[in-house]
Amino acid sequence: MQNFFIGLSSIHWREAWKYGERAFRYCQHDLGHALACLRYAAATLGWSIELCTEVGDDELAIILGLNRSQDFVALEHEAPDVLCRVRTQPDAKPLDYHALVSLAHTGHWQGKAYSLRAYHFYKWPVIDEVAHAAKKWSAPESTHTFMPMAMLPSSCQKSAAEIIRTRRSAQHFNKQVSPMRQDSFFRILSAVLPSAAVPFDSWPWSPRVNLLLFVHNVEGVDAGLYALVRQPQHLTELKAAMLTDFSWQCCHAELPFYQLIAGDFRMLAKKLSCHQAIASDSAFSLAMVAEFADVVAEQAWAYRRLYWECGMIGQVLYLEAEAEEWRGTGIGCYFDDAVHQILGLTDNRFQSLYHFTVGIPLEDQRLQTLPAYAHLS
Repeated sequence: MQNFFIGLSSIHWREAWKYGERAFRYCQHDLGHALACLRYAAATLGWSIELCTEVGDDELAIILGLNRSQDFVALEHEAPDVLCRVRTQPDAKPLDYHALVSLAHTGHWQGKAYSLRAYHFYKWPVIDEVAHAAKKWSAPESTHTFMPMAMLPSSCQKSAAEIIRTRRSAQHFNKQVSPMRQDSFFRILSAVLPSAAVPFDSWPWSPRVNLLLFVHNVEGVDAGLYALVRQPQHLTELKAAMLTDFSWQCCHAELPFYQLIAGDFRMLAKKLSCHQAIASDSAFSLAMVAEFADVVAEQAWAYRRLYWECGMIGQVLYLEAEAEEWRGTGIGCYFDDAVHQILGLTDNRFQSLYHFTVGIPLEDQRLQTLPAYAHLS
């Protein structure tokens, strides 16, 4: 097998017909999840993935054939997102994407995109506006190298394939369960820290996202509001930006995990996540709070990239929760202004971009469940 490229793109209308203006960021969340999925899949094969950070949207559209507007249904156009270089042979000469651009220019494209056949009654012009404002141009970008960091040990005996194939999103949680084990909790948190481990070894930019956790039901960890500071440089800035009442007491010898305030935050977590019980009936839920205003001001397209980082973190949480016999659920609907209010954030230097929750799923016994990928077992 030779090294090859994988290109990812989004159809914003695929989300917009149901979710309206939130569709753009939902697509960016999904991009982050997809990037993590690709990296995990490559790792199971002994391969690696490199994001081609220098490729702009116009070049990628040419490579993927997405610049052929006449071959796409109006309002359902496909937006270029990112090009990934898959390395199956580490010592092989790196592939040059410029050759793909030349081939696309001279090649003969065939076929037209089918319509999603969704309703087009409502228009969401702001999606096109933000997509244009966050366009990526072709240019070299500085990259970040992560230091090796050992994750805390896990007692999971499942293979990667087993965990990946059985991963699901929980629709409801059983709140009448025993607490999550402390070692499971901290193992999950250690896995989302930026490091040279999969999948973050493929992430070429400096980490911008930190976690604010609502701990509800974890053995040996007091219920309350906590912070996992993924970017050490943000610790002082977060302390200065948030409420002065927060204690910032370090609660783990190996992890940057801080208690802000103790208390029962179940109802608050539920309200902040659009009154969804999955945020309160879990072992813990969280908000991903990113360094925002300065990052976007410096490079507008980084707006998309911040959501990608959140999506990657979400995918890690999904798989790590599954490995510990729990289950995760991403929460895209939340009240970010209210989140900022309870944290004491008065501007958008930091911004809440994604919520997530981990608990024990409440199974619907009326449904029959059959093994997925039975032909592969």
